[in-house]
Amino acid sequence: MKRAITIRQKLLIGSSLIIVSVLIISLYAIIQLRQLDMLITTAVTVDAKILRGSENLKSFLLLQMGHERKFIITGDTDFRQLFNENTKEFRITLDAMQAIAENEEVRSLLARVRTAYETYRGLAVAGFDPDRQDDEAARKLQQNTEAEVNDSLEDLYDMAQQVLNRKMLSSQQISSRGTRLAVLISFITVLSGMLFTLLIARSIYAPLRRLKEATHYISRGDFSKKIDIARQDEIGELSDSFNMMCDRLLELDRLKSDFISNITHDLKTPLASITEANQLMLDGAAGETTAQQQRLLNIIREDSARLTRLISSVIDLAKMESGILNYDLLPADICLLTLEAVESVRFLASSKNIAIAFQPDRSLPQLLIDDDKMRQALINLLSNAIKFTPAGGTVTVSIARTDKHPAEFASRQAVMISITDTGVGIVDADLPRIFEKFFRGSAGSVGKGSGLGLTIAHHIVQAHGGLIWAESIPGSGTTFYVLLPIDHKDVPAPDAATLARSDLEQYFTRRMK
Repeated sequence: MKRAITIRQKLLIGSSLIIVSVLIISLYAIIQLRQLDMLITTAVTVDAKILRGSENLKSFLLLQMGHERKFIITGDTDFRQLFNENTKEFRITLDAMQAIAENEEVRSLLARVRTAYETYRGLAVAGFDPDRQDDEAARKLQQNTEAEVNDSLEDLYDMAQQVLNRKMLSSQQISSRGTRLAVLISFITVLSGMLFTLLIARSIYAPLRRLKEATHYISRGDFSKKIDIARQDEIGELSDSFNMMCDRLLELDRLKSDFISNITHDLKTPLASITEANQLMLDGAAGETTAQQQRLLNIIREDSARLTRLISSVIDLAKMESGILNYDLLPADICLLTLEAVESVRFLASSKNIAIAFQPDRSLPQLLIDDDKMRQALINLLSNAIKFTPAGGTVTVSIARTDKHPAEFASRQAVMISITDTGVGIVDADLPRIFEKFFRGSAGSVGKGSGLGLTIAHHIVQAHGGLIWAESIPGSGTTFYVLLPIDHKDVPAPDAATLARSDLEQYFTRRMK
């Protein structure tokens, strides 16, 4: 079968056409810009300097003529010294202008200025001789020479101004052409980009959108979604690989389910037998036991119970991660449910001399939740708070309605459950990892635990469409927040019977005191 053009080849061909087109136009633009740069550089470094030099020469000449007349009248040698200094400055400026002049007409005018100036200076110096008789012809000749220098400088200034104006006009024309060229480049680039985008959308985007939709099904645990894309390029290969991955995931999901089922039987059943046999020995069914044997049997009972809880947590977490754990969502009173969780850990708190403060909002509507699993999540959070709170501390549980929540939370109205302790807190480095499996952090030595309680609570809250996070100040305590959505369409507001449950709440409150 003849292989079609691959996506890579399409991208290379399209990119090459765009690049070649832009390079051709850009090369022309570079040539124009280079010419513009040369004009501007010449205008700044040559013509503008000659223009300013012409003005400076005029100033030097006027000063020199003034010093000449003052010397002739007063005979003060200081004026002759100033005359000589002006001569030096005039010559230096004229030499600098001749060194940079490029225009032939400008160079000719500069030579004319130099000739006229040197003639003027020679006549002026000759006039400084005190023994020289007043010669009307010589005076008239000097006046004519001065006029010739002035006229030459005026012609030089006008010529420099004309050259500069011509270059500025040429610069404007080049700039105008460059603007039109930029518009042309932009138009070609936009048009090429649109055509290229349409090609990409037709060849790549549509299949990728189908892959994205199929991936969404996989993220929800549905591995039966397949993709049928009959193409002979990379997209077709990706489709085939995706379908093979789905088949493999289906197989792995079946194996995982079998593993969970087997481990439930293989671990919990013998452990239950060990626990029961241990209890029978404690009860004296196997004969009287000594105090030392009783102590060892109690250790076995405690460790067996801890192992049972660990196995149950691992199995629950495996079911949650595999998506096979079912949630029975029914309307429930979140305040009463939270109070039941508080009562479950009341004895643990009392044994450590830790006070529990409960602050509910009884006007909250019922929520769609799984009672057992949400109670398990709250008990895990409460147990964690008690475990890391020293004796004499306080754990505060509050429930309230809120419309302020993170942007990723879809529901407008929500219930916020906060559990605040006065314990050791969580260091900043550990805070992002507290919901990872088996992670105990730097405070893990404070109490024993499997490191699964917060992970399980995290899965349960997320399964209810909620959010859970923590804020902590090391050494001052930690607050865990649980945000649960309120669905007004599906969950009724509390009725009189629900509100009457406050009697039970009062009973629990009295017991906590």
